[in-house]
Amino acid sequence: MHLGRLFIKTVKWFFLSIGVLCVLLVAGGWLFLNIIFPPHDTDDVMLQNFAENRAVFEQIVTQLQQDDDIRRVDDNWYSLADGKARSDTPDRIVWYRNLFKNISTERGIYASYSSNGSPRILFLSNCIGMVTGGSSKGYLYDPHPKSELLLVDSIDDYDQQQDLWRSYWAVHKKN
Repeated sequence: MHLGRLFIKTVKWFFLSIGVLCVLLVAGGWLFLNIIFPPHDTDDVMLQNFAENRAVFEQIVTQLQQDDDIRRVDDNWYSLADGKARSDTPDRIVWYRNLFKNISTERGIYASYSSNGSPRILFLSNCIGMVTGGSSKGYLYDPHPKSELLLVDSIDDYDQQQDLWRSYWAVHKKN
């Protein structure tokens, strides 16, 4: 009888310990992910940043119209029209990266060009997750918007199935 009680007590402590360990692992994992992938800035923060730095955004757009071979510039790599990813740092890429830091778009840009050379540029403020899964939020420059009629007050809870356009500039969010 004494061994039976001892066995039950040991089993209870074992499962209680496993439960506490699971809670600690989940909490630690959540904390770790929030440190590694901080949440997106709010719309208000991003709109304020855009208002304060619009001239720099416009400067980058103007320069990208001349550097029409650039497709992607990130914080530690870039690619040109040939599609090859590169990690070297020519002066013009360093120049872009410095401007990106100044306007809080550290994840750089993704640029595509129309047949007449007009750039459509996505400025990436921050990205959460991995390459094929995750989300990003930033600013979009498009000289040929699909619709100027669709305006929303907030994209923090915006339906990703719709397009968001505000003249040439829009706040972008991808889930």
